[in-house]
Amino acid sequence: MSRTNISQEDASSSDEEQIVSSREREGKVITCILMGITILFIGSNIVLPTSNMHLIEIITGLKLVKQMPVFFKACYIGYILGCIFGGVGFDYFELPKEKLMMLSFMLIVMTLTTGCVPFCSNAFGLGVNFFVNGICIQFCMTGILAYCFGLFGKKCNICVQFLFFLFSLGKVVTISVSSVGYSEFDHLVNYTTTDHLKSDASQKLITSHTLMACLIALAFVAWFCLYRFSPSQFMLKVPFDDSRNLSTGPGLFVFGIISSMPLVFFASLVEGSYPIMISKFANDRLSTDIDVKRDVLALFWGCFVLGRFVAVGLAYKCCTSPQFIVLNLGLLLCSGCLLALTSDEEESILWIATAFLGLSGASLLPSTYVWLHQHIYVNSKVIGVLSIISIISLISSTFGIHNSFSKNPKAPLYCILLSPTLYAIAFAIQAIVFKQIEHPTPRRRESHAEAAGSHSSTAIPRCLTPKNILRKEIHDSGQCRNVISDMGTLKSSAQKQNQRTVNLLRSLEFPAESVIQTNHTKSLIERRNSDEF
Repeated sequence: MSRTNISQEDASSSDEEQIVSSREREGKVITCILMGITILFIGSNIVLPTSNMHLIEIITGLKLVKQMPVFFKACYIGYILGCIFGGVGFDYFELPKEKLMMLSFMLIVMTLTTGCVPFCSNAFGLGVNFFVNGICIQFCMTGILAYCFGLFGKKCNICVQFLFFLFSLGKVVTISVSSVGYSEFDHLVNYTTTDHLKSDASQKLITSHTLMACLIALAFVAWFCLYRFSPSQFMLKVPFDDSRNLSTGPGLFVFGIISSMPLVFFASLVEGSYPIMISKFANDRLSTDIDVKRDVLALFWGCFVLGRFVAVGLAYKCCTSPQFIVLNLGLLLCSGCLLALTSDEEESILWIATAFLGLSGASLLPSTYVWLHQHIYVNSKVIGVLSIISIISLISSTFGIHNSFSKNPKAPLYCILLSPTLYAIAFAIQAIVFKQIEHPTPRRRESHAEAAGSHSSTAIPRCLTPKNILRKEIHDSGQCRNVISDMGTLKSSAQKQNQRTVNLLRSLEFPAESVIQTNHTKSLIERRNSDEF
């Protein structure tokens, strides 16, 4: 009977564990989809103000296109501050529920700044709006990527590729819709417009920004519902497992960040500068008109989005981050060599090389983040630092590289070939160092084992920190369950050992009682045996 009860209890406990694990998986999937939708709206919001700049000019009468560098600088300063605030803020809070609260607040601010663009009547107001919007955008980007790495751990490749795909999709869709829907206003910028055209432009501008603000507000509502009404199995009250920080030395951590800076710089250069380089190269080599340059840019961005979509499927099926990186670098170098063969007689090579450049450079940046996360724990501070490097790459492509192209017609081709080459060199150095650290020599392995043993003896898991104990939040994560079960086993064994010690001391102090207890126990055993027979 007792065995039957034990088997039933084991079966019920296994069923409960399966239900909890399935709910945890369900929570991860829902969170990943919600992060993707938010990233999609953020990508659209990044390019929406610049896409509608002609409409703002018609409404306000300001020459804003000539002042575009000023607005770009305001955006970039906002992006950098957003990386700093996001990197510090998301690491300050431990619980995912608190991180969601911060993300929801920034989405509210982004909704307000997006909806206020049509009502800014001067350049200063637009600059402040772009600055605040840039802070919100990069804050949310940093937080969502950090949340993704903390939620999925080393198995984050699929989710990261998915997020970057939706980010680029949002940008491309918004640019395409703006170029098609507002093309009738492009030729009216330098001419006096009527009140009817101003009213039409104002209506389109208000409609587009109001729609975008409503979409961001819906994302806020979804995050708030997840924050407020999610079940306990979604583990929003459990800190992410950052135990890898305990096993990662400061030297490895600093090396991983510093060595990843050139990787992120050149990977961001592919996305930010390659369209400019290809259009400039096509103009110098073929003397193409504006329509052909627009077609080249459309082909590049279309293949770029397609490449990130394919990367999601490959990440789900077979490819890992180093495989993605090696494949992308090989295709980038081959496409750059193919682009050098472009001539007036072989114009089709330009289109083929452009398509392959878009496909091959698509997954390089997300794979770089995933590759780094395989070796060190990428928290929001690391993402903030690397995002600043990415913004610096974007600034250099916007201001520095574009000016140098006018002096040397072959500079775009050199840059297209040089970027993946330098990336490959930096990646090879980083991979060699990581391998040496992860597979050390026997002598170094012994020293690491001694250091790890001394550290593990004093390390306290994050779930058992004094702050969480005071909060009475001993969380039900896997790490905490193991720690608490080990503590329970240690306690029970200590109690047994203490009882044995007490009995031994008692028998030494009172030997007569010990003899009585022993004789009484023997008589009980003999009586039970006789009853059985």
